Amino acid sequence: MKDRISLLVCVAIGSIGAIGQAIWLRHDLVDTYPYKMMGPLSDLYYQIGNFGGIIAPAVSIAALFGFLWIKKFFLPAVPVLLCPLVFWAVFEFVFWRGPYHGAAMSVSRFDHTTGVSVHWLFVKTALTLAGIGLLIGLASGLLVSLGERLLRGSPVRNEAH
Repeated sequence: MKDRISLLVCVAIGSIGAIGQAIWLRHDLVDTYPYKMMGPLSDLYYQIGNFGGIIAPAVSIAALFGFLWIKKFFLPAVPVLLCPLVFWAVFEFVFWRGPYHGAAMSVSRFDHTTGVSVHWLFVKTALTLAGIGLLIGLASGLLVSLGERLLRGSPVRNEAH
């Protein structure tokens, strides 16, 4: 029973983290500078943010169930590593299929940003979130494993009188 509870805690921690990362990345693309100020590219960022905000956590949480064979303390790290990477893959796919390539991405805006510089800003953000998510996921998994060991080592009290 304790194994199932710790497994559920690990899955919950990883899932909550992945959803938080997706919300963060969506917020960046939809609501913040420079993405919101990029003229026609802003509509594309808005679409990517909304689509990626749903797809990335769903795929990363679903993928977690394919990793149930690994040690439990790695489980919270799986979705928080995958979510930003899946979001980035969605970002790249939409740009690859979209109308903005080459010269359109090199046009300098009023603040000297270009589509290319903003593109790499998102890549940097996604990779940073993936790295931080991995570290926090591993730390969380280790804490859950430590808690499980402490609970196993504690004596069981008989409270029946």
